[in-house]
Amino acid sequence: MTLFRRRLLLLTYAAVLHGGALYAQGTTQLSTTGTVILPYDRKWTFVGEIAPSRVVDGTPEWQELSFNLGAERNVLRGLDLLGYGYVYFTNQVEDLNTTELRIRLGAQPFWRPMPRLFLQGRAAFENRWIHYQTQGWDYTARVRFRALGRFTVRRSNEFQPGAIFLRADIEGYAPLGDKATERYFDKVGVRTGAGYRFGRRDLGELYLVRRASEMTFLPERDNSDWIIEFKYAHILARPTPARPSSSP
Repeated sequence: MTLFRRRLLLLTYAAVLHGGALYAQGTTQLSTTGTVILPYDRKWTFVGEIAPSRVVDGTPEWQELSFNLGAERNVLRGLDLLGYGYVYFTNQVEDLNTTELRIRLGAQPFWRPMPRLFLQGRAAFENRWIHYQTQGWDYTARVRFRALGRFTVRRSNEFQPGAIFLRADIEGYAPLGDKATERYFDKVGVRTGAGYRFGRRDLGELYLVRRASEMTFLPERDNSDWIIEFKYAHILARPTPARPSSSP
């Protein structure tokens, strides 16, 4: 077994054990994401994703399937504008099964202080239309803020085949309007983990996410979840822009 495979195996064990040991304050969830990226030219990048996820321990039990399509446009050196559309299908119990549509618009500044280090911020406004199986449509809105750091520990940057990088980010959600107290609206999440670039067009990642929120219909209002994330991204056969890409 190669050194890289031993490290990846240890990281997987650590994530599984860590999530399993700490689920008691909420749920443990498993999420997988497949991503296709089209770096169309130096200005435009298009992204498509499919992401099934489910609760593997804890209550309430649910499973979810989401799809999204989006575009990122570089407008200034170190600044992208973004627009994404999402569809979520969530299966919980009969009265709470939902179909959700989201439109997210925002901006993300980014910096590369050194070849191995990439930093990014993001601020986005999110519209949400949620259809409850027995109650019809509802509308909510919120703003999202994220700070991300990525550091390459193998190779000179994360775009080179064989590169291994570490990533950490924190994201907060601020509710807007009369739906500000809706369940899972008051939320913050922290993600840590690592990625490996198999080739110029293929990338795998493994993360552990800690997400905290406030529930509105149970006596214990504070809720905490652990999420184990597996991601795989494929870059289509177009020349990748020379600028530091903000995706994945």
